[in-house]
Amino acid sequence: MADVQEHEQTERNEEYVVYPQHEQRTESELFRHNKRQLVHEMNLPCFKCATKFKPDNPPDSAYEHREVHHWLCEWAAWNAVDPMKVQNLLDSGFFDPYGFSAKMKGQPFDSPDDIRNLIVLCLECHRSSGVGIHHATAPEWLSDMVAKQGTDILLTRDEWLLLADGKAQLNDNGKLVQK
Repeated sequence: MADVQEHEQTERNEEYVVYPQHEQRTESELFRHNKRQLVHEMNLPCFKCATKFKPDNPPDSAYEHREVHHWLCEWAAWNAVDPMKVQNLLDSGFFDPYGFSAKMKGQPFDSPDDIRNLIVLCLECHRSSGVGIHHATAPEWLSDMVAKQGTDILLTRDEWLLLADGKAQLNDNGKLVQK
C-alpha cells in the first residue's frame, strides 16, 4: 500500500452552539486575580507557543500579547455545565499544565474563572482566524501544538492564500516559506 503524499486540505466547519442564558460578560475579580497571577506574577508564556517551539526556552513571541483562555469550560456555557464533571476531569489529572489541579484536588469547582480552568495564550493562538483555539478544531489545534520543530499543521488564511497562489511552498519539514 502506497503512502499518502503530503497534501493540503481546506476544511470548513460550522458549529451550532446553544449558550444558556447568562449575564453580560465582565471580568470577575477572581478572573482578574488569576490572570494577574498567571501572566504577571508567574510570567507564563503562551501555552501553545511554548509547547510547540521550545518548552524549556520559549521564544520571546510567546510572551507577547498574552491573554487568558477558559480551557475546559467556556464562560458563556457555565450555566449549562455540570461543575462536578469538570472537577472530576481536573482531579483526574486530565489537564494540569501549571500544577493547580494537583494542589487543589477535591476543592469544589464553582466558577469558570477558577485558575484550574485557565491557560495563557498569545493573541494569535487564542483568537486568530484559522489558527486560534476559538477558530480551529481541537484535533488540529493540538496536533499543530505538538508538531515537529519547523512544521506547521494549521495555517492562517493569508498563509493558505500564499500557498494556493504559488507565492509560498511547504519545505521538506512542512514549514511554509515564501518564494
